[in-house]
Amino acid sequence: MIRNARREDLAAVLEIAADAGLDAALEDLEYSVSAPSRMLLVFQEADGAVSAYAELSGADGEAELIDIACRGMYKRCGKAEALLGEAGRRLAARSGGPQIALEVREDNAPAIALYEKTGFIRAGRRRRYYPDGTDALVMIWTGGTAG
Repeated sequence: MIRNARREDLAAVLEIAADAGLDAALEDLEYSVSAPSRMLLVFQEADGAVSAYAELSGADGEAELIDIACRGMYKRCGKAEALLGEAGRRLAARSGGPQIALEVREDNAPAIALYEKTGFIRAGRRRRYYPDGTDALVMIWTGGTAG
């Protein structure tokens, strides 16, 4: 089940982020739980465990995907795709015309494949975007087939 994250979910979200090599900060996640311009969604399993999350920032129908990650055992099970679809639906309900933008490492083939599968298109490149000098692809979604 996908739902809005609550403060009690943040330890699990931080653990998922760390396992995925992401730099999530508790302060930012707390803000994402409460700020109207942010969205923090979690995928909750039947046993209550949080298995994945997506964090977005934005307003007026435009958002940026900050992070999306799944626990290792839940990768490639459709949870990230479902989270992207739900985020798009919620943005559309808020504003009528969602657009989600993101940056992804050009060498992250699994993530690029997920984004393309869910309707994101390549819109540009940010040269030497990451600390190691790797370029980022800029991708956008405007309400295609996510989820």
